[in-house]
Amino acid sequence: MGIAFQIVDDVLDLTASESVLGKPVASDLRKASHHVRHPCLGALHRRERHQIETVLRDRAFNGTTHADVLTILNRYGSLEYASKEAARYAESARNAICIFPDSEIKRGLLYAPEFV
Repeated sequence: MGIAFQIVDDVLDLTASESVLGKPVASDLRKASHHVRHPCLGALHRRERHQIETVLRDRAFNGTTHADVLTILNRYGSLEYASKEAARYAESARNAICIFPDSEIKRGLLYAPEFV
């Protein structure tokens, strides 16, 4: 469930507004240094990878805008792929919980991946 949460958080960091996030948009990407965020993985195998690498290296949008990064990620389906991966991890978490006897705690845990 933690992996699903992190992927969703990374996607929202790139796609949600500052008012929704409560922090500047793409701030996680800029803070990532050389730790690539999951939504960017698919785009790093493409010719525009240098634009994303520049943001990761400089920890700022110098010469590459947030809109440029979103265009690249959308072009290659990276955000959709990340969202599907998050759903897969959430389902895996739900399946792992199913082995436990029914209880209020189990029902709460089963709801948690859906919430994420």
